[in-house]
Amino acid sequence: EGDDDVRRVGKLLVGGDQQNGRARRERERIRARRFEPLADDPPVRVKVLVYGMARSGAAVAERLIERGDDVVPVDRSLGNEDDLGLLQGVDVVVKSPGVPAEAPLVAEARARRVPVWSEVELGYRLLPSATRLVGVTGTNGKTTTAFLVRGLLEAAGRRTGLVGTVTAVVGGRERA
Repeated sequence: EGDDDVRRVGKLLVGGDQQNGRARRERERIRARRFEPLADDPPVRVKVLVYGMARSGAAVAERLIERGDDVVPVDRSLGNEDDLGLLQGVDVVVKSPGVPAEAPLVAEARARRVPVWSEVELGYRLLPSATRLVGVTGTNGKTTTAFLVRGLLEAAGRRTGLVGTVTAVVGGRERA
């Protein structure tokens, strides 16, 4: 849904000056509906349904619990993936990549206008607000491109980090 909102605002912005008021109102409507305070200091406590509790979902749940958030775990192995009652009071759903977008809990969350985020989006939202992020996607060359971008930014005097499938460098410390 968020991507659809971004596309809609983009189309409004391309329309020219006569639509600027409409684009501004649409951006405000989207901002009001979105849930963004996860990186606040002190953090806002939220109730998060984490759908998919394999490795990445378990890591998401662990990080959220460390923050003091309420976590509702959902997984096929728990036998609760059809329990729509689990959405009661949930602020956001974080869905693992293996969970289909049309899964009943995900579809119902969207119908209730509960934000549905990927694990990557959650990670981004947990970063301090001043953090700038460059994402590299595609089929081939992502690692090479990521290291090249990092090198260019460092040559320009920027502090950088790098998280990928080969390594993670955060705060100047490398983790394999």
